[in-house]
Amino acid sequence: MTGPAGGPVDQPIPLDGSGNGTYTPYIPGTYTFTATATDAAGNVGQQTAAVEAQGIPDGEAPVVTLSIVPGMTVQGGTVTITVNATDNVYVLSRTLEVNGAPIVLDGSYQAQFTAPSLGSYTAVATATDPTGNVGTDTVTFSAVDPASDTAPPVVAITAPAQGSDIAGEAAFTGTATDLTLVDYTLAYRASGSSDPYTVFHTGTQVVENGVLGSLDTSVLDNGLYDIRLQASDINGLTSETVNVYTVSGEFKPGIFSITYTDLEVPVAGIPLTIKRTYDSRNRSKVDDFGNGWNLEVVKDGTYTNNRVLGAGWYVTSGGGFFNFPCSVANESLYHITEIRFSDTEFYKFAFGARFPGSRAPFPAAAPVR
Repeated sequence: MTGPAGGPVDQPIPLDGSGNGTYTPYIPGTYTFTATATDAAGNVGQQTAAVEAQGIPDGEAPVVTLSIVPGMTVQGGTVTITVNATDNVYVLSRTLEVNGAPIVLDGSYQAQFTAPSLGSYTAVATATDPTGNVGTDTVTFSAVDPASDTAPPVVAITAPAQGSDIAGEAAFTGTATDLTLVDYTLAYRASGSSDPYTVFHTGTQVVENGVLGSLDTSVLDNGLYDIRLQASDINGLTSETVNVYTVSGEFKPGIFSITYTDLEVPVAGIPLTIKRTYDSRNRSKVDDFGNGWNLEVVKDGTYTNNRVLGAGWYVTSGGGFFNFPCSVANESLYHITEIRFSDTEFYKFAFGARFPGSRAPFPAAAPVR
């Protein structure tokens, strides 16, 4: 089969056992089909038919995303390059070049590339759809001398602001950079908890004042959370920073929770209720009665500090005419306290410290809800 300009040329069409075959045209124009049959004696019969395809050709190019892990290597080191592509029709083919040289992709559209020398490498990936639309993506990576990097990565979360409320799909902006950056991670855990952090995003490329990743807060209980940004380089040097946020909002699609009341004790002055609860948000955690199940002693509200109130302070002199020594407490780590009665009723406070007799002001209070 041969199509119009830009279409297939002498493309074979597979036939089933009954001699039937199918073809879908993607470009308007005339398609010429030639059928050939050969008998046991070698006689050949042939017939040709033309089909006119009408319509508006697809003009949307494939979307290509190039992934390189790790984003930095050493001379002789190997990186894994993955070519991801999507299209509104389908992706016909994908190609990869590094510094202009073609690289063969495997069945998973991946390739292993070994850097032969120190320097910068440019990977270019393309994807083509049946109409001939081409999408591309370009990523640069480097092979470096580890001895040249003696400083740990630089990390910072600049938005949302420390202590603010987050809801829905919360995007975090900041910096994770290093001469030999291997990767960075974003992770969360409940403030004041000793539980391990849960990683929700991993990146392998340097980010400077850009989007680091996002967190779907609809799968979390409302309350205070520590968000940690951690980065490591090729020499094993690491840096991290932790910001505190309040997860809020009542839109929690896909969450299933059921509670059974096992015991109610109407003690005067201290009413007590014991409940057994399943929550799909905890399905990967083994609790009192198996995955997702926990025993709850109901009380009126919760009280949470993001850290020990006495940690993260340093003392300086008061300055001024008298300059009293050790009279001013300064905050070196962020402090916030939350008192929560429900998903919608909670109050936040900033902890302040002041020495007796000092006239230094308390730190500004956090917003109260």
